[in-house]
Amino acid sequence: MNSIDFIDKICRDIEKLLDEGDLEKADEGITNIFSRYGDKIHLLKKFNKLLGKYNFLKGDRLKSLEYFTEYIKDSPEDIDAVLYMAETLLDMGRDLEAFPYITKIMNREELFTRGRFFYLLYLIGIDNAENGYAIFKELHSANCLNVNDYIKVSYYFLLKKKFDLARDVILCGLNGFKGSNSLQDEYEYALHIENYYKENLKKYYFGNLDKFEFKTDIYSKSLRLITEGLSIRNYNEYEIALSIELLHKLNRNKFSATYNMIAAICDYFIIHLFLEEWEISYVIEKFYDVKIASVKKHFLYLDNQGFFNEFYDNLENILKINIEEDYDE
Repeated sequence: MNSIDFIDKICRDIEKLLDEGDLEKADEGITNIFSRYGDKIHLLKKFNKLLGKYNFLKGDRLKSLEYFTEYIKDSPEDIDAVLYMAETLLDMGRDLEAFPYITKIMNREELFTRGRFFYLLYLIGIDNAENGYAIFKELHSANCLNVNDYIKVSYYFLLKKKFDLARDVILCGLNGFKGSNSLQDEYEYALHIENYYKENLKKYYFGNLDKFEFKTDIYSKSLRLITEGLSIRNYNEYEIALSIELLHKLNRNKFSATYNMIAAICDYFIIHLFLEEWEISYVIEKFYDVKIASVKKHFLYLDNQGFFNEFYDNLENILKINIEEDYDE
């Protein structure tokens, strides 16, 4: 058996492990093949698809995208890779980039339904919730969705503050998958986020409007945006309070920028130490409609001026709280 045939066999074996959800054994296989063939780039090109899938299942959308992008250059008609590209880009909030892949999927008769599912996620992402919901009802009525699909659609609606639609999606799922603990948990989570969001608007937005020294609509809009952004993502009260402290200091210093840029800087300070790069980019660009590069530029300028020095101890405490909460779960 030559090297190419051997790698093909190993790839099939590892892909089977991934399909079975055995990431630990798949990781061992990937490590072994790289230790043996890592210097033979022409052979490892065949490995890009597998690495893309492996990183997708691990939750690293950025690495997954990098590997699938390289793979599709050589194999643009591999529909399995196209499916992963569409979902990866949607999860990263890159809706317009995902659209050509979604179209390609829907053009395949046997995958039209799956393409429609991705298309409804695309519509939610571009703030066309009404049409997205109509497609959801169509797929639901045709029994085309699984438990994870219902959870994903609900979460997409939740991030857009479409609370009634998020709840309705889960209730539809529970009608078809009675007794599903995952769907029941998601329904309770949707209720929690809706209540948490409304409570935080009262406490942190309306409760802080009169505290700005430098009176301007820009900062009141920033306050609402940062409160909404952190609440809808279920960040704890310490994180929300710290972001608002940052906002007040920016206000006292009469820092000048657009309201969404100011809110994005405050959020970036909270997340930049513990989220993956692709997650940070998604949050900043999707919630605040600004480019991550611009936020980093402003942040670096302020950091070099020592602006954040007094807040880093609080950030370390937040990191400890998050670690303890993860451990308790």
